[in-house]
Amino acid sequence: AEKPATFHYAVRLKATGPVRGYDRLEIDTNIRVSNIRGLRVNGQSVDFAVVENEPEYFIVDFPLIDGNDDLLEFTFDLPIFRFGSTFSGRAFNRLWPEVPQILEPGNAVSFGPEDIVELSGLSVAIPRAQVGKLVGDIVLSSRLLTPNGDGINDEMEIFFNLLQLTLPTPVIFDLYDLAGRKVYTVFGEDHRLGPATHRWDGRVADGQRVLPGLYVWVLRVVADSFEERHSGTIAVVY
Repeated sequence: AEKPATFHYAVRLKATGPVRGYDRLEIDTNIRVSNIRGLRVNGQSVDFAVVENEPEYFIVDFPLIDGNDDLLEFTFDLPIFRFGSTFSGRAFNRLWPEVPQILEPGNAVSFGPEDIVELSGLSVAIPRAQVGKLVGDIVLSSRLLTPNGDGINDEMEIFFNLLQLTLPTPVIFDLYDLAGRKVYTVFGEDHRLGPATHRWDGRVADGQRVLPGLYVWVLRVVADSFEERHSGTIAVVY
């Protein structure tokens, strides 16, 4: 499966205005995050609580940070993300929850020799080689299907990750014989950004098992302006 993308987030306080300090962060995301960890203030670990974790944002509470130039750091994972995403956010002092403090992009801290100053900010740039890519890893549980009822390779699991999509998009998984004739559409439905899994038990539209042999699978993502295709082979034996 696609490996989660890990992000390091840092906020440095520049104390100005009537509301001093903050003890809550709300960060915008494009999918539910996982494994929020390692929250530190000025290099020291502190207790924190994940108050909300929704597909569009998450909220973290911690002790009040009110010293000018205080540095908050933490790490989180996303199962998949859209390049160009902006992790904008707001800081709150819970005594004045109606007054958000907007986070400004910048280089709050260096994360080490691989941290590029020009890329530090609230958005994620897409590498040139991956422009337009809509599908991450495609994983088949087995390339050998033996649907004979013995409990071993009786069905195949198809896993894939969709990238960079902003709206539900048609995804179709077709099977072809070696002569190029379409045998069966395993699934064809709209999917959103993120991971998805389907299963196939070797049966076609009439409920009969597909004939033994070697087949070509084609996964298509039908975007508005183009169609992306991926393909491979599977063998059916029984």
